[in-house]
Amino acid sequence: MPPDRSKPRHASSGEICDFLANHPSKDGRKRSKFQGIVVHDGAWWFVDQGAGRAVRLEPLIVTCGWNVGKLGETLGFGKRTFSRVVEQSLGITCKAWLRNMRIVAACHMLREGTKIETTARKLGFLHNSDFTREFRSLIGVLPSYYMKAERSRFTAPWENG
Repeated sequence: MPPDRSKPRHASSGEICDFLANHPSKDGRKRSKFQGIVVHDGAWWFVDQGAGRAVRLEPLIVTCGWNVGKLGETLGFGKRTFSRVVEQSLGITCKAWLRNMRIVAACHMLREGTKIETTARKLGFLHNSDFTREFRSLIGVLPSYYMKAERSRFTAPWENG
């Protein structure tokens, strides 16, 4: 019987550790005690095979206020050690990874109609201007323009006036 795909399912820590143990790394070698960041079932995970744990990162990132140091501490690392783990896993700096994740979250929130000020606050920006600058540098347009463009993209022609 095929698996039921009607409900979203998230892997457990054990499943992720087993998955990594049974799948070779990119260079074809068997993984030994992998420690790093992975995406599995559409979610970001920190995996430490040596300790036999996998921790889903999205809730922790929000709880830690998008702060690299606090996130590292929560996982039992210092800021620099956690940053190295991220960079070795993903090939980009921890700061760039969190920055990209934050702006992707902003795009989803703005597309859903969340106000710019609310989006900025929920994503840990102290000032709307900081959020606007960051958003524009990555997306290429102001958040207000993005919202307007996304709204018109999903509005039925008969609703325009």
